[in-house]
Amino acid sequence: TEFQQIVTLSDSSLLQLKDSIIINDSSVMATSVSAIREQRSFTENFDSPCTLTAVIIHERNESLLLQRLKSILIFPTSEIATDLEKFMLTSVSIIIWPTVLSERSEEEFVKTLERSHFSVPLDADVFIATENTEHVTSLWEAYSIKGIQIVEKVRENVSVPYLLWDMVKSKWKRRNNFRGATIIATGTHDPIYEPEVNFTIHSNGTAELENGMAVYVYRTFRDFLNFTEAAIVGQYIGENSTDMKVLGMEIYLRRGDADLAITQSGVTDEKSAVVTLLHATTANWLEAKFSHEPSSTWKFFISPFDTNLWTLVVLHVIVMVACATLYRKAIPNEDDLEPTEPCQTWWICIQLDFIWALGTICQQGWYDWPRKTPLRILFLVASVTGFLLNAAYSGTITSQLSVKDPIRLTFEKLINLSFIFFMENDFSFPVDPEKYPKRIQITTLYDLNDSSSAVTNLFKVKSALISYPEFFYSVIQHVKITDADACDQFTAIRVSKTPNLCSMAVKKGSPLKEVLNVKILFMWERGTLPRLNADYKSKTQLRCEYDNHVLDPQTIGELFMAYLIIIIGITASAGFLLVEILLEILKQSHMLGRPDQARPRQSVDNYVNTLQEMFAPNNF
Repeated sequence: TEFQQIVTLSDSSLLQLKDSIIINDSSVMATSVSAIREQRSFTENFDSPCTLTAVIIHERNESLLLQRLKSILIFPTSEIATDLEKFMLTSVSIIIWPTVLSERSEEEFVKTLERSHFSVPLDADVFIATENTEHVTSLWEAYSIKGIQIVEKVRENVSVPYLLWDMVKSKWKRRNNFRGATIIATGTHDPIYEPEVNFTIHSNGTAELENGMAVYVYRTFRDFLNFTEAAIVGQYIGENSTDMKVLGMEIYLRRGDADLAITQSGVTDEKSAVVTLLHATTANWLEAKFSHEPSSTWKFFISPFDTNLWTLVVLHVIVMVACATLYRKAIPNEDDLEPTEPCQTWWICIQLDFIWALGTICQQGWYDWPRKTPLRILFLVASVTGFLLNAAYSGTITSQLSVKDPIRLTFEKLINLSFIFFMENDFSFPVDPEKYPKRIQITTLYDLNDSSSAVTNLFKVKSALISYPEFFYSVIQHVKITDADACDQFTAIRVSKTPNLCSMAVKKGSPLKEVLNVKILFMWERGTLPRLNADYKSKTQLRCEYDNHVLDPQTIGELFMAYLIIIIGITASAGFLLVEILLEILKQSHMLGRPDQARPRQSVDNYVNTLQEMFAPNNF
């Protein structure tokens, strides 16, 4: 059987061993490698699936031997970091036998690795045999994934003669007997847990996990660690213990009934002294923003005007009035005998031509142009309406010409505003209730009938957090509210990555902490968890952006056409105004050229007649 042959290999004996190769002499290793390279038949056999299980190796250049090994036992040298980095192969257990470093303590050996900036890949299992060979220390407990740091070490008693085999056997035995993600819910009829965890209790009292986001993550996690699945259902699920310091599910971790628990992530400082939350599993609630659709077209234009926009409007009006006042003072009255410099600020008003009429309401009397009162009124209405349309569309064009996008409120502000929260209890979130004396309105979604009124009231508030959205949608359907109806009420629904309601936890100081954290991080880097999260979000998001219930496209088209017509009208009115200004300038220039014919200011009709006389055929 494996690990029973401990021999010094010769060139010929190396070719005969297939189950295990144990080399205790580096010089023999060098000779043996040469023999391997010369033996074509052995190389071909080695390329096929190999049954090699362990190697005690010293040399650093023998990648051929290491391609399909399950475990490696290394004699560390002064170049231990180079050795380890070379031997970090996927699914390979590496055992470091520090015989060369017998004069050093285990801590000094770890410091040696520290100084060499050695890092462990995510998918390698590394163990350190202590000097007296009575214990094996997991290197995962000595190094964090982000760098080299000494943490609490975990030791397993093993027998000296069969150190390697006993270590491997005890490691996998512990994993196979591992009580998996266990304490999940109180019963099979609690719908709030179904998106995360769903299970069945058999007649013999055993529980079987079925489906749910946390279950999918757990089973992927289970496959990485190769432990069996076992579910425990207890009375503390979803409730708090009597000491109010730990969640009910964590009691089973303290008692040793479970090694791993899928628990709520609302762990405060007091609770963190008992359990260690592992890498978060999923973000499982929606942050819904409520912006009610305006009931009329007029409200459609007014609704985008928040405080800042109204302030901007007032400032613009002040500028308009000031501009119009300066413009009027720059033009001589009809009673003036001497002409003054005309339109010295005309360029200001040309830049703001569409608001010219707005300044007239603050003046005494009307300007000479436009002369016709209906044209003045039309110009005034077009200018004011155009200004409002311009401001309204400017404030909403980025939100698909809809109402203004509501401000994203923080979680603390939502609590202070006492919005409705859909969750199972107060302690699901890491929030100190005493810090927020205002009572949080809690709605428990245990029963469809009881939740119908709560969901109906939800449409009356401006913002809310919705956990377990699948059940929320089932309540919507129960009260006969379709997704389209919901989109009529919700103009912005986003998936927000917030502190998760479901996380994996282990007991504080558990030897599994480092291993589990690394494996979960490995799942993230391999893309397993991101894919699960993306699938989860795609199934729990109202796709209002694909429904045209917020603002009908035909309505948008009609409003946009009206906006264009008004802009064209404003431009035409401004054009008429510029023509009149041009005529005035030309006439006054003609008068300056004939000082003997200077006379009082004429009306626009007289200017036109004068121009006709100037360009009459008999004058040429």
